[in-house]
Amino acid sequence: MKILKSVLAGGFVAGGLVCGASAANDGFFFGVEGAGDYSFARFKNSEIPTKYSHGAWDLGLKAGYQASEHRFYLSYNYQGAMKSNNVEWGGHKVLAGVDFRPNITSNTHFLGGLYAGVAFTSIDDSYPTASSKSYSIRNGVIGARAGLSVDLDENNSFDVGVKAEWLTRAKLNNDDSKKTHSRADINNLGLFVGYSYKF
Repeated sequence: MKILKSVLAGGFVAGGLVCGASAANDGFFFGVEGAGDYSFARFKNSEIPTKYSHGAWDLGLKAGYQASEHRFYLSYNYQGAMKSNNVEWGGHKVLAGVDFRPNITSNTHFLGGLYAGVAFTSIDDSYPTASSKSYSIRNGVIGARAGLSVDLDENNSFDVGVKAEWLTRAKLNNDDSKKTHSRADINNLGLFVGYSYKF
């Protein structure tokens, strides 16, 4: 029994030391992130399935909390307008995500993350067979990203990597019964860079 108590006591002491060490790296952070996206969009009705693709920039602000090897955050992103074959689309995203940052070296980390949220997308359609129409739609967003995260010092870090995101299918609502497109499918691939300051 004494041996068991000694082992348990040693375990609690070791656990406390580990928690204390990880707590020293914990804290709130604020960051900015930029990305070069390539967007694949498909607008479809029963007669005209149409695919478009185009590059665009994406700029975001994020804030959250770093807990040991994890970062939890909320972000706002603005994606610049893309135009292909008389259709233009772009918009805003509000996201929540978590990153996992296991050590590669003392100041370099693998970065893997998942995020989800809502996208508010604007679409301007000037398809040659119809008059110009504008749509505002709301999509769910599911995304993943991977790369490297480098701690410049105790407070500053730099991220770089690749990301992929899928926007849930949305119906295009328009008062005109002869809608050019009745459904929107949008997917984005991109390269991102980011900077974070931990308080």
